[in-house]
Amino acid sequence: MEQREFEQIADSLRKKALQMSRNYQIPEESGEDIAQDTLLKLWLHRAEFSTAEDCQRLAGHIARHLCIDHFRSHRRLGILESLSIADEAYATPHDRLVGLETGQWLDARMQELPPKEYEILRLRQTEQKTNAEIAALLGIGKGSVATLLSKARKQLFEEIKRKDRYENR
Repeated sequence: MEQREFEQIADSLRKKALQMSRNYQIPEESGEDIAQDTLLKLWLHRAEFSTAEDCQRLAGHIARHLCIDHFRSHRRLGILESLSIADEAYATPHDRLVGLETGQWLDARMQELPPKEYEILRLRQTEQKTNAEIAALLGIGKGSVATLLSKARKQLFEEIKRKDRYENR
């Protein structure tokens, strides 16, 4: 599909994505984000579409999956926030200090990662980006993202195990 063809159907693709987010009762602001992400994904793969109908069909699927991702991330964040609030409410000063030190220690270990691995880990864990989105943002292959993400996680896990062994002597 050529750029001109994509531009001609972009408005209908956006409307389709917005309608999908409304069907899932997602707030308007998040619905706009979903529509933009849908258009971005379609734009990145426009060369693979032979007809506008193919693009239209995929727009619905992409928007639906982004809506589901939206619910998953908000549910996960809600659960984590409630656990964090409950933990803080009943934590002793010692527990709070240990939690703060552990967070600082983990941040320091993350900063020691190679810059590309750190950026990929941050995008994946903090911003909840997919491997494909990270690959597009950083201009590298999806396979490279998966490899570097795995390497970064493994390195952090090894550091955590070393710290745990040291503290439990």
